[in-house]
Amino acid sequence: GMALGLWSCNPKDFTAPPANRISAEVLANLKPGAIFLLHSGVQPTLEALPEIVAGCRRHGYTFVTLSEMAAHSPELHDRMKVAAAGR
Repeated sequence: GMALGLWSCNPKDFTAPPANRISAEVLANLKPGAIFLLHSGVQPTLEALPEIVAGCRRHGYTFVTLSEMAAHSPELHDRMKVAAAGR
């Protein structure tokens, strides 16, 4: 079955703030294991993505799938198992 993974930061891009505010919120909340909730089809989000990706890379972060992240984080792996069992 599928597991549930929740975000650690919601920059509320669905309200369509300026792109620089979205990227600033994401970059201010960078930390190992961070998961950001961003919505597809929101123009300011699309405009913010190049700065978000560049900023993450400047700080040494890489992008992985949730499954890859869970493989390296026992805590996340356990939380995902519990969430999947509860369905």
